[in-house]
Amino acid sequence: MKKLLSVIVPAYKVEKYIQECLESLLVPDSLHPKYEVYVINDGTPDSSAEIARTFQTRYPSVFKVIDKENGGHGSVWNMGLSMCEGKYVLFLDSDDHVENLDRLISFLDTSDADLVMTDKVVFIDGTTSSKTIKIAGVAPGKVYSLDQEAWSYRGNGIFNAHFQSCVYKTDVLRRFGPLFIEKSYYDDIILFVAPLIGGTTYTYTDFALYHYREGRAGQTMDSAVIRKNMKMQLRQREYAVFFAGDYLPQISGPRKALVEGVVRRICKTLCDYIYKLPSSEEIPMLEEWVSFVKENVGSWKKVPEISLYGQMPFALYRLAIKTKNVCVRFSQKFAHNK
Repeated sequence: MKKLLSVIVPAYKVEKYIQECLESLLVPDSLHPKYEVYVINDGTPDSSAEIARTFQTRYPSVFKVIDKENGGHGSVWNMGLSMCEGKYVLFLDSDDHVENLDRLISFLDTSDADLVMTDKVVFIDGTTSSKTIKIAGVAPGKVYSLDQEAWSYRGNGIFNAHFQSCVYKTDVLRRFGPLFIEKSYYDDIILFVAPLIGGTTYTYTDFALYHYREGRAGQTMDSAVIRKNMKMQLRQREYAVFFAGDYLPQISGPRKALVEGVVRRICKTLCDYIYKLPSSEEIPMLEEWVSFVKENVGSWKKVPEISLYGQMPFALYRLAIKTKNVCVRFSQKFAHNK
């Protein structure tokens, strides 16, 4: 590989945001030989690609604009992952941005860990409101083995290997290619589990990198969009469960326990989304999901949303789950503030 870091940026209907995104990828000239940015135009009908081309013109050794027919977010990531030349890869959505890219490149220059975890910032679109989400329980700069000492999946730990909190050795993910389901939202769900199976070592930088935008109208995590596209959520989570199930027999110890815990969280959080549906849609989809999980997840009895379903009247079940979730959030907030 010729580069240290590759950054993959999808471009589709983001003309309002892509300038800020790409400007955040500018670093001192001395670092240009070490990294590359692929801006992949997924058939956008607006000026997003033209804006990206201005960066390619100004910094031709760094920015590459690739045009393709529309295939969805996952198709962009599959293409970028197959093309990039970096030892490490960073996925960056074009309505988000980064900071400390120069610090990341310097850190990667001395790292050989498979997963490099960073803090992230969540900010609300159109406001000055933001919060930093830190990686907990991992010492900065230390290299850990997943087979000997995996982090806790509880709390925010489920996000540690997610693309907003992690940079990956390219080969860790490329071995599974094409990794992402195309023409479907929520293709990033697979990144909760695939890096834990493809990689063996991890480290932590102790600085914020990714800035994730919330509150943008129409984004995939908007509640209305989630409700509308619940079948896509279902499909992506089924894929993640099957993916983990295929590899679980090959791993053991702390890594296996982590993967199993993350899978259970994937199962639990879909229930939380299903609860937001109208009652006429909620129960049929919940029944479908509970049946799938019981058939394909060996530790399903550890997921109250699954194990309690059908054991009591539905209204009582929902009250029990809601009470449990409130108690969990309270205990996590109390522990965080101690």
